[in-house]
Amino acid sequence: MPSPRGESQTRGLVSNREMRHGLDSLAKSNGGGNQWRTVAICAALCCFAAVMFAVGHTGGGGSEPPSSKPLLRMSADEDSDAPWPRVAWLMSFPNSGTSYTLRLTQWSSNITAASNYGDECDVDKDGVNIPLYKKSVVGPHIKFAKKHKFPTGESYVLTKTHCGGRCTHCDPAKYVETTESFKVACLSGNRYAKTEDGDSVELLHEQRYDKDLVKRAVHVIRDPFDNVVARFHLDWGKNKKDDKFVKKYPNDPDGFRKWCTDIDEEYLPKEQKSRFIDKDLIPLFEKVPCHGDFFRWVQWHNLAVATTAKMNLPTFLLHYENYKNDFEGTKTGLMSFLQLDIVGEVPEFVPGKTYRDFYTEEERKAALKIIEKVATAEAWELLERYNYV
Repeated sequence: MPSPRGESQTRGLVSNREMRHGLDSLAKSNGGGNQWRTVAICAALCCFAAVMFAVGHTGGGGSEPPSSKPLLRMSADEDSDAPWPRVAWLMSFPNSGTSYTLRLTQWSSNITAASNYGDECDVDKDGVNIPLYKKSVVGPHIKFAKKHKFPTGESYVLTKTHCGGRCTHCDPAKYVETTESFKVACLSGNRYAKTEDGDSVELLHEQRYDKDLVKRAVHVIRDPFDNVVARFHLDWGKNKKDDKFVKKYPNDPDGFRKWCTDIDEEYLPKEQKSRFIDKDLIPLFEKVPCHGDFFRWVQWHNLAVATTAKMNLPTFLLHYENYKNDFEGTKTGLMSFLQLDIVGEVPEFVPGKTYRDFYTEEERKAALKIIEKVATAEAWELLERYNYV
């Protein structure tokens, strides 16, 4: 694998709308004309290049994760003719800060977010989902139409998608994805709709909207150990009324390890035989509780990076830990990227627990080797910050 660079850090974010406004103003102040606009664009690009050259880089291998600012990756050109408001995907591996990020933007702006998943969104008086666009009833769907305002004007609607390759209880045939299958999953979800006879409502699955609706993305990344343990907590919460489950898997490190052991024992034989899994990974899999989730975590981020690049989406890269390290800067940067005004107060962010101590040092080393082996060079730039024992 090529030696990857550390994560770039940026201090300020300027929206395309603001940039265009500034360039137009500069051109007009100098007498107008295409030649002045060209000079202004060149100057802006030179300044941007200088900033990117000067920013710091962070590497892994220490005992603590480095703090960082969110990284903004802008495409060469956005579709200036697309209608407003526009979709900005909230791309996140499950349990990595999705719900908080949605709440943050809605509390701050009083503008509702959206989701691919109609079963978690508001419905109208007939019990069917409220589409963000009338022309696209298959999604995305308005999430909290009853609590927040409908988006208007030149802004982006943060839209939840978990994409694909994220199942916990499954074998490689179901969780190994290609860039194309991952993109299709990013565009897909479910919705409540009237039955054919119109007498009741049903939940329809495999609903996919047009990729051209998506114009930006917010890519959230969380420490892999915290993320994997949070997946256990989600499963535990879903089954907490099941006495048999709770007794077998108490909500503590021992319960987590037992939960992992049962999953690993069920799927490791299939992983050992799978043509989708590099044979060099198997010895590492055998050392790591819930090894499948570490593979899925890094594969997911590989594909998220590849998909946003292939779709030419300007992307705001947000490490969950930045909410703790620089809450105001993270909030301001995110809202600027979505072109949303901050009009409301947001409760103080309360960081959750960290869970690296659920693993032994040797298990952590093996899990980090899985991540480094599977990560693409592009994704490793974003994930290397977690490469410490």
